[in-house]
Amino acid sequence: MDIRDVNDAGLIAGLNKPLLDMHVSRHPLVFKPFDKESVTAYFNDCISRPEFIHIGAFEGDELVGFLQGEIKEKPDTVFSYPIIYLHIHQMYVLANHRKKGIGRSLLDTIRKRAKKLGIKKIIVAIWDIENNMIDYYKSYGFEISLTSMHITI
Repeated sequence: MDIRDVNDAGLIAGLNKPLLDMHVSRHPLVFKPFDKESVTAYFNDCISRPEFIHIGAFEGDELVGFLQGEIKEKPDTVFSYPIIYLHIHQMYVLANHRKKGIGRSLLDTIRKRAKKLGIKKIIVAIWDIENNMIDYYKSYGFEISLTSMHITI
């Protein structure tokens, strides 16, 4: 397995389909069905912006996992100090490649990158359909710091 930056939006978009399909099945009023052209255009735009980081896990030429992160800045307010952090938007590993340490390798790589950039915090949001991911991220050292709830009316 080889972990490296990935800048092929089509590859990332293809691997994004099962992740988006899972979200659409649970939250069809929030998430749009997968459209390869639109998703590829989205990733092309992100790849062109310096605040985005796309890391891929490759087995040979096959992309088997990816992580998309974004460096964000929150200015200070009367209530809080300013913060620069890395937000993990998406991380996905193909089902038949799980339990091989790929996710951990992606997280190790983004953690090292953030540290090198002087970023001291990485944040990830988890949807309710990904409950098993809470324990996964906790095992890596993430802590729950905010819980979001909603009511549909």
